[in-house]
Amino acid sequence: MSNKDYAARVRDYVTALNNQDLDHCLALYTDDAVIHFQPGIFRNKSAVEEWHKGRFKAELEIIDVKSVESLDENTVVLQGAATSKRLKRWRINQLQGTATFSFDPTVDKVRELRFALSGQNFLEGW
Repeated sequence: MSNKDYAARVRDYVTALNNQDLDHCLALYTDDAVIHFQPGIFRNKSAVEEWHKGRFKAELEIIDVKSVESLDENTVVLQGAATSKRLKRWRINQLQGTATFSFDPTVDKVRELRFALSGQNFLEGW
Protein backbone atom coordinates (compact mmCIF):
# COMPACT_ATOMS: atom_id res chain seq x y z
CA MET A 1 0.00 0.00 0.00
CA SER A 2 1.36 3.43 -0.86
CA ASN A 3 1.48 6.37 1.51
CA LYS A 4 -1.20 8.08 -0.59
CA ASP A 5 -3.50 5.22 0.34
CA TYR A 6 -2.57 5.72 4.00
CA ALA A 7 -3.47 9.41 3.75
CA ALA A 8 -6.86 8.45 2.28
CA ARG A 9 -7.31 5.96 5.11
CA VAL A 10 -6.64 8.74 7.67
CA ARG A 11 -9.29 10.93 6.02
CA ASP A 12 -11.71 7.99 6.13
CA TYR A 13 -10.89 7.52 9.81
CA VAL A 14 -11.79 11.16 10.56
CA THR A 15 -15.20 10.57 8.98
CA ALA A 16 -15.71 7.38 11.01
CA LEU A 17 -14.59 9.15 14.20
CA ASN A 18 -16.99 12.05 13.61
CA ASN A 19 -19.79 9.56 12.89
CA GLN A 20 -18.93 7.61 16.08
CA ASP A 21 -18.58 4.43 14.04
CA LEU A 22 -16.66 2.31 16.54
CA ASP A 23 -16.31 -0.80 14.36
CA HIS A 24 -14.98 1.21 11.44
CA CYS A 25 -12.51 3.05 13.68
CA LEU A 26 -11.23 -0.12 15.34
CA ALA A 27 -10.77 -1.89 12.01
CA LEU A 28 -7.95 0.55 11.28
CA TYR A 29 -5.78 -0.53 14.24
CA THR A 30 -3.46 -3.48 14.84
CA ASP A 31 -4.15 -5.68 17.86
CA ASP A 32 -1.09 -4.24 19.62
CA ALA A 33 -1.79 -0.61 18.69
CA VAL A 34 -0.86 2.27 20.99
CA ILE A 35 -2.54 5.67 21.26
CA HIS A 36 -0.65 8.51 22.96
CA PHE A 37 -3.30 11.00 24.08
CA GLN A 38 -2.73 13.56 26.78
CA PRO A 39 -2.40 12.57 29.54
CA GLY A 40 -2.34 8.82 28.94
CA ILE A 41 -1.14 5.95 26.81
CA PHE A 42 -3.63 3.36 25.59
CA ARG A 43 -2.00 0.02 24.70
CA ASN A 44 -3.69 -2.85 22.82
CA LYS A 45 -6.98 -3.16 20.98
CA SER A 46 -9.10 -3.21 24.15
CA ALA A 47 -7.59 0.05 25.41
CA VAL A 48 -7.93 1.61 21.95
CA GLU A 49 -11.62 0.66 22.03
CA GLU A 50 -12.05 2.28 25.46
CA TRP A 51 -10.27 5.42 24.22
CA HIS A 52 -12.73 5.70 21.33
CA LYS A 53 -15.72 5.15 23.62
CA GLY A 54 -14.45 7.96 25.86
CA ARG A 55 -14.08 10.31 22.89
CA PHE A 56 -17.59 9.42 21.67
CA LYS A 57 -19.02 10.08 25.14
CA ALA A 58 -17.31 13.50 25.13
CA GLU A 59 -18.78 14.11 21.64
CA LEU A 60 -15.35 14.70 20.13
CA GLU A 61 -15.53 16.12 16.64
CA ILE A 62 -12.75 16.92 14.20
CA ILE A 63 -14.01 20.27 12.92
CA ASP A 64 -11.15 21.32 10.66
CA VAL A 65 -8.63 19.28 8.73
CA LYS A 66 -5.94 21.68 7.56
CA SER A 67 -3.71 19.03 6.01
CA VAL A 68 -3.07 15.31 5.74
CA GLU A 69 0.50 14.68 4.62
CA SER A 70 2.85 11.72 4.41
CA LEU A 71 6.12 12.06 6.32
CA ASP A 72 7.46 8.82 4.90
CA GLU A 73 6.00 5.67 3.36
CA ASN A 74 4.41 4.51 6.64
CA THR A 75 3.68 7.76 8.51
CA VAL A 76 0.88 10.27 7.95
CA VAL A 77 0.40 13.53 9.86
CA LEU A 78 -2.97 15.24 10.16
CA GLN A 79 -3.08 18.89 11.22
CA GLY A 80 -6.41 20.27 12.30
CA ALA A 81 -8.77 21.27 15.06
CA ALA A 82 -11.12 19.38 17.33
CA THR A 83 -13.89 20.25 19.74
CA SER A 84 -16.00 18.38 22.26
CA LYS A 85 -18.67 19.04 24.84
CA ARG A 86 -15.99 18.67 27.53
CA LEU A 87 -13.88 21.40 25.96
CA LYS A 88 -16.89 23.65 25.62
CA ARG A 89 -17.62 23.26 29.35
CA TRP A 90 -14.19 24.80 29.88
CA ARG A 91 -15.18 27.54 27.38
CA ILE A 92 -12.66 26.27 24.89
CA ASN A 93 -14.27 26.19 21.45
CA GLN A 94 -11.52 24.15 19.83
CA LEU A 95 -7.97 22.90 20.16
CA GLN A 96 -5.46 22.90 17.30
CA GLY A 97 -3.09 20.01 16.99
CA THR A 98 -1.52 17.19 15.07
CA ALA A 99 -2.19 13.49 14.92
CA THR A 100 0.68 11.32 13.71
CA PHE A 101 -0.37 7.91 12.40
CA SER A 102 2.33 5.21 12.07
CA PHE A 103 1.18 2.30 9.94
CA ASP A 104 2.41 -1.30 10.06
CA PRO A 105 2.94 -2.07 6.36
CA THR A 106 2.67 -5.83 6.90
CA VAL A 107 -1.04 -5.49 7.79
CA ASP A 108 -1.76 -1.94 6.52
CA LYS A 109 -3.14 -0.83 9.88
CA VAL A 110 -2.21 1.81 12.45
CA ARG A 111 0.31 0.57 14.98
CA GLU A 112 0.74 3.91 16.77
CA LEU A 113 -1.15 7.20 16.97
CA ARG A 114 0.28 10.26 18.70
CA PHE A 115 -1.67 13.44 19.43
CA ALA A 116 0.00 16.77 20.16
CA LEU A 117 -1.42 20.23 20.76
CA SER A 118 -0.09 23.07 18.66
CA GLY A 119 -0.11 26.81 19.02
CA GLN A 120 -0.42 28.81 22.20
CA ASN A 121 -1.10 27.02 25.46
CA PHE A 122 -4.72 27.79 26.38
CA LEU A 123 -3.82 27.92 30.09
CA GLU A 124 -1.09 30.50 29.59
CA GLY A 125 -1.61 33.48 31.83
CA TRP A 126 -3.95 31.71 34.29
